[in-house]
Amino acid sequence: MGTPTIIQGEEYFNTVIYEGNGGGQRVGRFVPFTANPSIANSVIFNTGDSAKLERTPSSNGSGTTFTISLWYKPGKLGTQYSLFDNAPGGSAINIFSIIYNSDNTILIHGFDSSGNFTLNLATNRTFEDTSKFYHILVAVDTTQGTSSNRVKLYVDGTQITSLSSTTYPGSSATYGTNQTSVKQAVGYYPHNSSRYLDGYIAEFNLVDGTALTPSTFGQTDTSTGRWIPKTITGVTYGTNGVRLTFADSSAFGDDTSGNGNDMTATNLASTDQTTDSPTQNFTTLNTLRKGPNITLSEGNLKSTYSGGSQSYGIASQKGVNSGKFYAECTVNTRGSQLMFVCVWSEDQYLSVVGNDNPVFKNGGVGYRDDTGNVDREDAINQTYGATYTSGDIIGIALDANTGTVWFSKNGTWQNSATASEIAAGTTTNSAVTGLNGSNYNKPSGNFILGTVSHSGHVSTWNFGQKSFSYTPPTGFVALKQDNFPATDKGISSLVWAKNRDNGNRGHQLYDSSRGPLLTLYSNGNNAESTNADSLQKFLRGGFSAEDFTGLNEASESHVAWNWVANKGTTASNTEGSNTSTVQANTTAGFSIVEFTTPSGGTTITYGHGLTQAPEWFFFKNKGATGDWLLFHKSAYDASNGGYSMVLNSDAANAAFNTEFGATAIYPEAPTATTFALRNNSATAGSANYIAYCWHGVDGFSKFSSYSGNGNANGPFIQTNFKPAWLMIKRIDSAGYHWCILDNRRNIFNPADNVLKANLSAAEDDDANMAIDLLSNGFKIRGAGSDGDNINASGGIYIYMAFAEAPFIGDGVSPVTAR
Repeated sequence: MGTPTIIQGEEYFNTVIYEGNGGGQRVGRFVPFTANPSIANSVIFNTGDSAKLERTPSSNGSGTTFTISLWYKPGKLGTQYSLFDNAPGGSAINIFSIIYNSDNTILIHGFDSSGNFTLNLATNRTFEDTSKFYHILVAVDTTQGTSSNRVKLYVDGTQITSLSSTTYPGSSATYGTNQTSVKQAVGYYPHNSSRYLDGYIAEFNLVDGTALTPSTFGQTDTSTGRWIPKTITGVTYGTNGVRLTFADSSAFGDDTSGNGNDMTATNLASTDQTTDSPTQNFTTLNTLRKGPNITLSEGNLKSTYSGGSQSYGIASQKGVNSGKFYAECTVNTRGSQLMFVCVWSEDQYLSVVGNDNPVFKNGGVGYRDDTGNVDREDAINQTYGATYTSGDIIGIALDANTGTVWFSKNGTWQNSATASEIAAGTTTNSAVTGLNGSNYNKPSGNFILGTVSHSGHVSTWNFGQKSFSYTPPTGFVALKQDNFPATDKGISSLVWAKNRDNGNRGHQLYDSSRGPLLTLYSNGNNAESTNADSLQKFLRGGFSAEDFTGLNEASESHVAWNWVANKGTTASNTEGSNTSTVQANTTAGFSIVEFTTPSGGTTITYGHGLTQAPEWFFFKNKGATGDWLLFHKSAYDASNGGYSMVLNSDAANAAFNTEFGATAIYPEAPTATTFALRNNSATAGSANYIAYCWHGVDGFSKFSSYSGNGNANGPFIQTNFKPAWLMIKRIDSAGYHWCILDNRRNIFNPADNVLKANLSAAEDDDANMAIDLLSNGFKIRGAGSDGDNINASGGIYIYMAFAEAPFIGDGVSPVTAR
């Protein structure tokens, strides 16, 4: 028996379930960084410490041309901080500022040498992802003839052009940067000693006399899609240039550019040095996932509880679902009542963040200080270990593979456990095992760590960014990105995302051919819109996003379906009568096609970039209001003169001209190299379109049809793979929706949690949609009669399916039903 073309379906299609945080986050699994030049250290600026680095030049460099590059991991949000500033103090002249603003945008402003307020650039996009380092680069050259070229802001290698304020400097305007007697500062505003920074700074560079591009300091990691550091070569720092790497904890201001332009560090202690960096990236506490009256500080590693007697939770960043990890929590001050050190289910955490009961019924375990016992979902106040109080250090060993947790106190493992048995995986003396099983209401398997306590409690976490106080058990590692498990998922090229909880949020589509920020909606006929806080980058196994409505809403559950094409690389295709731009993955039978329709009535063909004729594709005019028109091979009827399937409608398949009239553009049958569009209107103007095309791949995808029988013992549809995603639509009668199911939102059979591609409706638990997802296909169990019906007697249904794994073949592990 031959080997299937695709053995691991997730390499080319995957579903991600995620909780919105209302800020910024990477959606999908964190994956290790590939080998690249390393930034070893960063320094924590804690706003309460009034920490700063500064230098006053003794001679002039260039005040018109310079570059500032730094990596910043946000600490507190919602407060104005200075990333870099220069100011002489006193009067408002010679000021140049890069500010993290109180609305979490970035602001660049300045007063020139004449005291004129000539620079004010403010981003529309916010920057709220506290789990990552942003690379921020500002290049200034006021001698440029075009005003908008005089100051450029780049974040993670991409120039930010969506700005709410656009005041650019005049020709050859001079600022105080690199000027004698003007303080150059990192972490505060020297004009009036304010805006003290909160967060991490790594690899700070000030280049005097040259306006550089991001490629000097970073590069796109082709295997993951992330922006990462690179070795800095060939850079002339100029008279007052500075490079800070923070390698010496006793001299954070040590200039390694070769100039000897050391900066003076104030209120920075050696303990503020950390190995958290853009190339290691450790977990911290999550400022967007904390209960009320909790203040974070010290780089989001220290939590202080105040106000009230009710217990509240604070949790770490995005969870892990496999691997073995170790962390430590130091109890600085015990609060007024009991506290717990906890391991939670990530997808259950939000239901307990403000609850007196930290772990019951939430797939978690808590080690309590007053009795030394543990609380679990299945058992309360179970005898476990010793009590603990202020000054004690609690160690946590988490085996995410088995859902097992052990706790230690000051290096002694509790309940008579030993480091050797923990390393060996012996669970006898653990606090809990099997947290990732159904007995603990934890189907997703993602774990986060944190505390629950009361007013007066203070604790500090160490996830490995500093030396541990005690040695972890063998095989248990720090919670940093390089230690997270790898993934077979490719870089997302098409992302289809939906808020599952909110019925007023549409289905959002993004693709890497059009580029980030550009949003289309499958349930509407809206033109393409640009949204600054939407999807930012297409990444391996997911994407990064800020806080755009419907894509990353706080406390709302979301789903994203991701298809892999060609890492955003497109090519011109001349196979058709008109040239198209194609991004294709011929292995997975998927392509993204951009094309322009000419004016006037004609039939036009376009190359699709695949090796076979597409069996399913849908397309839309990007720049104007218009429906999503859809082709499916099983809806073909030559007598119709065209195809009238519409993704944003519940209409039936009907004669195209009857449905849309003579002026519409509609698809004809595709070939192995092209698809054809007919335009019957001699007055129709040209327009820019996007199309998504698929053909079936044995063991990975299938596009076909079935007939309903009207009862709960419905038809079995053989796909020869275990389905991961299904979309079903009745085509012979109007009023039936495009119903989507997947194996992540439906853990057990029958699967009946449905979203509708043509509606903004929230997810519906609907027995009419009941389906068994099996090892080699799916069986219909629903038999209702409403618009979600998928089994009307004699009804004709088309379906689109993608695989979790092929059913059989050489190199394929045995596939079982659920």
